[in-house]
Amino acid sequence: MAYKRISLGFTLVELLVVITIIGILVALLLPAVQAAREAARRLQCQNNLKQCALSVLNYESRAKIFPPGCQMPSGTAIGGSSGFSPAGRSWVVDCPPFLDNQPLYDTYIPAKNMSDNTSIVVNGAIKCNRNVRSAWLPFMLCPSDTFNRTAFSGSTNSYTSGWGDNWARGDYAGNATPGAFLSNNGFPPYGANPDVWTSRWMRGVMGVNMAVKMADITDGTSNTVMLGEIRAGITSFDSRGVWAMAGACSSLLASFRGTPGGEGSAGPNCMFQGGDDVIACPAIFSVYGKGRTGPSIVAKMGMSCFDGTLIAGMGQWSGAEGWHNQQQGMRSMHLNGLFVAMCDGSVHWISDFIDVQSDWSDPPRSKISAWDRLILSADGYVVPANSY
Repeated sequence: MAYKRISLGFTLVELLVVITIIGILVALLLPAVQAAREAARRLQCQNNLKQCALSVLNYESRAKIFPPGCQMPSGTAIGGSSGFSPAGRSWVVDCPPFLDNQPLYDTYIPAKNMSDNTSIVVNGAIKCNRNVRSAWLPFMLCPSDTFNRTAFSGSTNSYTSGWGDNWARGDYAGNATPGAFLSNNGFPPYGANPDVWTSRWMRGVMGVNMAVKMADITDGTSNTVMLGEIRAGITSFDSRGVWAMAGACSSLLASFRGTPGGEGSAGPNCMFQGGDDVIACPAIFSVYGKGRTGPSIVAKMGMSCFDGTLIAGMGQWSGAEGWHNQQQGMRSMHLNGLFVAMCDGSVHWISDFIDVQSDWSDPPRSKISAWDRLILSADGYVVPANSY
């Protein structure tokens, strides 16, 4: 009696067909999964920024004025060769009490700068600014930023060593000014300083040792940016995105207005060479390659900075190690835009394609862009919602 042989396995052709089908299905599924994850991250980022905005508004409700963008220690120059060393406090230091974190605020020592590592005991409680600046605040972190879990360590570079180590990161900065942040830097003294920041063409919301009141925002709280997204530094000594540290290129937005040619940090996610004026920029370049390789890679990462070598004698550090953290623009790792919080607490998405080209030489400033109108708190022009 003959028996028929039954095959219990796959042929090679069948196996290859199955593998091909699975590969196609995975290729189709992965983009959808990644898109869903990014959508979740964007929602979390939006919620975090909302929390930050509400904490600032709660501060304003109690103090009847917005928190200063930063408070510099007595005797510390705002501009010039001293830069921001030692480091003063940022606006974020005022926020923990309004986010159920009073114990963190209680460890802060106002009489000492944020770089100070010494501790004191008051009524049995230990106070130390190092403990404050090293605290990781979940509401300050955008989940899309892949660099915001690396603490800032000033000791890893000679130009930032005066700031110390163990600074936690953050992805949200206060709107200081569309002008340069410093005075006495070789440029005409404009920006967030007592004599010029009060000008309606230079005033954002949070300045140096000063801020606006709610009544000062004559353009309307729903038409004025209070906070915007930034990205954390891409090296351990890159001070961008350090929530407790004073100044631009840490916790404040400055010189990010629209300019002809879009130079520097004009507009959201600006990709032009020069970008942020961050101390030790050439050293940041060198981490990613020698010669032109480093700047090219850093630019492609969307984190370009100005190394201070293009214009001599303009107040940069010796050795052309960049400028004094006087400029920082809004940046995110979201696709095609970023989030901002308005002075009424609302959070909005700003497209990378918003109009940023302006003519600041026009005396009445009638030709400055929608982007600039959002930055200025009292320029006298209302920005229609369909502009962004």
